Amino acid sequence: MVVRLLRSRWAYSLARGFAGGIFVAAGASKAFALDRFAEAVGAHGIVFDGAVEATAAGIAGLEIAAGLGLIFDVRGALALTATLLVLFCAVLGYGILLGLDIDCGCLAFFELRGDKTTLREALWRDLLLLALCGYLYWLRFAIPRRPWRLARLFSGRRRPRQEGRLPS
Repeated sequence: MVVRLLRSRWAYSLARGFAGGIFVAAGASKAFALDRFAEAVGAHGIVFDGAVEATAAGIAGLEIAAGLGLIFDVRGALALTATLLVLFCAVLGYGILLGLDIDCGCLAFFELRGDKTTLREALWRDLLLLALCGYLYWLRFAIPRRPWRLARLFSGRRRPRQEGRLPS
């Protein structure tokens, strides 16, 4: 029964909505506190000084797009989310290896209130989200589920019935 529940469309939708909501919240918090997030990006020392603000804005926009794509099950959103998480884990690991004692900048708006996140905490959180992405990939093969194409999402055509779906 538990395995059947974990392989259901409800579990797929719930996991997508959870991960998408986290990404939209993280991207929006970075967009609202872009100067604070740009400081955190610059503190890692990976991006050239002239490109820090553009990089911070790009990351915030990509996170919002990936989160909305996950929520609406748009093709490519899960791959974008997983790619961003791998990139974030690499940057956080780099900061940990250097022994940086800096603010993560992951949820910039919430960190303005004094809720600081260490690099190690952020790395564990991102690894858990990456595991959730792996679960979503597994569900796409277990259910079989195909996400929406972005063009079809705006064309008004209904999603075709998918054969071979497991009952939920």
